[in-house]
Amino acid sequence: MKKQTDLKRLLNRFFIALIITFTYILGIHIPIPLAEITKHYQDILNNTSLSMISGISGTNLQKISIFSVGLSPFMIAILIIQLTSLIKGFNFEALATNHIQVVQQLLVLVLSIVQATTFSLILFKINSLIKLMTVVLILTTGSLLVTWLCIMNVKHGIGGPGPIIIINIFWGFTPYLSKYRLFFTQLANGQLWLSITIIISLVLISFTVAFAYAYYPLKIINTNLLSTDKQVTIPIGLNIGGMMTYMIGIAVLTFPVIIISYLPKDSIFNNICIKIAVCFVLAIILFYLFAYIQFDPYEEAKQLRDNNSYILNIRPGKPTQVYLRRLLTKVALPGAIITALELTLGIVGTRSLSKYGIFSAIPMNISMICFFIIGIKDQVTILLYDLRYDKLTED
Repeated sequence: MKKQTDLKRLLNRFFIALIITFTYILGIHIPIPLAEITKHYQDILNNTSLSMISGISGTNLQKISIFSVGLSPFMIAILIIQLTSLIKGFNFEALATNHIQVVQQLLVLVLSIVQATTFSLILFKINSLIKLMTVVLILTTGSLLVTWLCIMNVKHGIGGPGPIIIINIFWGFTPYLSKYRLFFTQLANGQLWLSITIIISLVLISFTVAFAYAYYPLKIINTNLLSTDKQVTIPIGLNIGGMMTYMIGIAVLTFPVIIISYLPKDSIFNNICIKIAVCFVLAIILFYLFAYIQFDPYEEAKQLRDNNSYILNIRPGKPTQVYLRRLLTKVALPGAIITALELTLGIVGTRSLSKYGIFSAIPMNISMICFFIIGIKDQVTILLYDLRYDKLTED
């Protein structure tokens, strides 16, 4: 009986995830009324990789619809909440979970209105205040609906924001297929270069999957265990902050990139070196921010002490905290550099790499798709655990 209940629960989660995915696909096909995109915005879509990489943050710039703003406000709200929780002066940790959720929802609302207004003023031809307010209201409502769909999928479905973001990535990738075909047909030995590109992509997928599972084994000694017992190991992922860095980094940079595109070409903000530096440094900061949030040295040191555990040759308490902080900084460095390189390449590579720029966003998109597929696989594995356990007990 329990086995049937567990199977039914799993199937219900799949069904809910499918309904949410279908609802989102339906929404991105509903155009925004009263608005016409500008020629400059069309040039941005045609000449930059913004439409491809924006999908990582849950924004759909390629398909102008009521869901175009998407999850971007939600991603930025998460970043603000996480930053605020690290500042002790705000005393954020004293708030109950439901209060924090209320604050987050208010932030999402404000950010949705701000981004919808920016989107409407910069990218659309709107000749009256009433039309502007209507378009802003539609985009804001669409963004809030997408956020709600994401939250419902986290609670009752499978994959969290994964299905929505994967759809956006593939949707942003589709217009580039004709560019890739034209590129390879114009090359001498085009078929050979296409084969090499596919092989490199497969190698990148293999590396991304392997790196996602790679970790540093931190060995712990527990005084409650016998000396003959197996030693406890805490895994510290080498790419511990990667996925959140991609999503929130793109969410933070998407609209500034659009605004900067309207500035003169000789502006300091359009300087390629400035862009590379800003993107790279921001990615490093975000990576370590989310690495320290997922593996907080202070909390880990406290739990080790409370559980009568310690690291060999390291005193409990403050020395353990300092050791863990230094260890995490070193362990996470390769992941931070790789993530920063991919994020920077995806944002500034289109124009700086000339005709090869159409490939600049591929590594980042491959990484994100791999992350979400791994996440969905791990969630399904956990959900199937009870079913496997029941089968073993029956045998």
